[in-house]
Amino acid sequence: MKKRILSTLLALGMAVSLMGTGAAFAAEEKEINIFGIGDFGGALDDSGKPAGNPGGARVVGAMKALTTEAANPIVVTGGTIYTGSAISETNHGKPVNEMLKAMGVKYASVGNHDFDWSNIDTRDEVFNTWQTDGAFTFLNANVYWTKGEKAGQRVFTPYATETVDGVKIGFFGVIGEDNMSAISALNTEGIEFRPATEAGIEMAKLLRTEEKCDVVIALAHVASVQDAPYDLEATVNGGIGPFIEAINAACKKAGVKGLDGVMGSQTTAPCLAVIDGTPVVKAQNYGKFIDQLNIKIDGKGNVTVTPSLHPLTQITMKDGEETVSLMGTTETTREEQPEDEAFKAVYDEYNAILAELMDAPRGIADAHFSYAEGEDRFNYQKWYLRQNWYYVNEVYGEPIVAYFQNTGGIRNIGETVVEPGDELALRLLYTVAPFDNYIVTMDMTGKDIKTLLGGESQYGKYTSLLQYGLDVTYKAGEFEANGEVESVKLNGEELVDEEVYHIACNTFLYPGPGDSMDFSAGTNAKNINVINRNAVLAAILDQSATVKSDAFAVAYDTATAGAVTVTTTNDKATVTFAQPEAPLAVGRNTVKATVTAPYADPYATTGAVTRDYDLTVVREYADQAAIPAEMADVVNRLTVDGVFKGNGEGNFAADTQLTMNELAVLLARAAGAELAADSTDWAAPAVAWCLEKGALQPGFEGTANLTGETLRAAAKVLFDTEITVEFSPAVTRGETAMALAQMLGL
Repeated sequence: MKKRILSTLLALGMAVSLMGTGAAFAAEEKEINIFGIGDFGGALDDSGKPAGNPGGARVVGAMKALTTEAANPIVVTGGTIYTGSAISETNHGKPVNEMLKAMGVKYASVGNHDFDWSNIDTRDEVFNTWQTDGAFTFLNANVYWTKGEKAGQRVFTPYATETVDGVKIGFFGVIGEDNMSAISALNTEGIEFRPATEAGIEMAKLLRTEEKCDVVIALAHVASVQDAPYDLEATVNGGIGPFIEAINAACKKAGVKGLDGVMGSQTTAPCLAVIDGTPVVKAQNYGKFIDQLNIKIDGKGNVTVTPSLHPLTQITMKDGEETVSLMGTTETTREEQPEDEAFKAVYDEYNAILAELMDAPRGIADAHFSYAEGEDRFNYQKWYLRQNWYYVNEVYGEPIVAYFQNTGGIRNIGETVVEPGDELALRLLYTVAPFDNYIVTMDMTGKDIKTLLGGESQYGKYTSLLQYGLDVTYKAGEFEANGEVESVKLNGEELVDEEVYHIACNTFLYPGPGDSMDFSAGTNAKNINVINRNAVLAAILDQSATVKSDAFAVAYDTATAGAVTVTTTNDKATVTFAQPEAPLAVGRNTVKATVTAPYADPYATTGAVTRDYDLTVVREYADQAAIPAEMADVVNRLTVDGVFKGNGEGNFAADTQLTMNELAVLLARAAGAELAADSTDWAAPAVAWCLEKGALQPGFEGTANLTGETLRAAAKVLFDTEITVEFSPAVTRGETAMALAQMLGL
């Protein structure tokens, strides 16, 4: 006998005997073994930890070891097979199909995330390709078309039968109808989930009466929640219990036997139980367990089913200060699991291609965050939300005031700690957002936004619903658990109930899973067809091609645009000028520049990420050093705004007196007046504008020196401002700069 290399089989000796169908069997006992995994989620990578994901090669190796030793093995899998990892997402599930084929999978139930990559137009193509490439059949009896020529028909094959050693086995699949709320509306268009129990009753009766099956097994993507230590005595909650009980009761009423066993999936924890006399087994997600139903049929047709779990990883729990292993062994757990060399070679080939794509830097972090409890995780969630908000506003170019996201779309990044300036790669982004959620923009009233923020989902810092863009406080203090909104502000101003605001959320939230995350009140909704993960990628790429300031000063001796040093957010970015040798005048200049990110967009044709800027470059005055320190910042601000442009000789001349004509020009510029040029009298357009506005009185002498009284009066008329600056008898340029700063609120 081969040495068993898998961890100890759980629940040895647990058996459930069920009466046979009356079929004639030979005197000898027949044995059939059904093996499976559940909610694999594309987890082909080995995490390298005893409690982590074993990886596709170990799952294949362990499955082959089990099926080699077992009599008449049949391999199945639970739903949600593909989405959830970079290696699967970027290859549209192809390497997962290689794994399923290597394991010899015959049937698969359909899970909610299996719909993530298809819509009404592509659904048949996607699922048929997977079945062909993976050499298996999806089984589902309760998903129906609602549109098109197939309206009213099932989307998938409802059941299948296998005759093994003279024993006929029937399999059918269902998905819990509540799973529909966990799929984006984009992916559920044109289908409906009818009650799983009704479909299960129909299938069980059909397989017993019409197909004459000796054994009936349900592949059920229906919630089953069992607490540790996952033994036969532990209670099982969720929909799986009522599902089994209803089928068995209906079959009994019809005079046929009910279910012989259930291979479960949908929730992430394992399950090992007997419900209403029916054995139920469910492997943990990500290939961490292999589940098994051992079926034996005696010579009289009596069926005995033994459920068991084979851990490929370790589950531990705290018992006081001690850590107790519930399933699996110690650090050697992974070493005991065989890796399938053939599939490992396939995986390595995919992974080598992926590594360059996944590990190349794509941008830099601008915040500290991790998944650790406390403020770190809150910062992490807000960072992710902010990137989506930035994308819609700055890259897509559609102004929104807030972005909303369910917490379930922001996943555990493990022990990764990110610091400002760290380079970020796609591998992290796929870990953060493994599932394809798209962005929807819409309009919503202030009242409806407050209703969302006051829902039960807002309890605590770690909520089911998060947002970025609005300042929210609750009546008992920020993030308190009573959920009563005290204030919702945008840029310091309270939201107005009747006013309409433009917001965005992920497709999971629109029109919404219901309860307190109901976005159906949104109007003018538009799916912009951009995946959240790609939005974050585009955001950090765009930010790496940004300038820290689009208005800045350069030294007086910087004579041309090409000599200007532009400070970029990422110091590796490159800057090119439209006219590198264009001369810079003293004062304000508009310089056209293109900033190119040091990173490439892997999904763009050229890959180059650039941003074009009209930079405001202030060439400092020749006498910059002579400007009094208390005036220097004000003079620079007014020069950037184009109010001051120097005295024509390259100087600011802070102590020089101003004339009334010069004041008129400065006032018009400060007020943003649009003036037509006059080649015969440079001050005439500004003077005419000031007279029209009442800022200056008719009959003044243009070449006369400015007085403080005149300046105060002009400030009151144009800006309704009281000037408090102390003026000299003949007001200087520097004093005027301080007065203008007061007028403009600088």
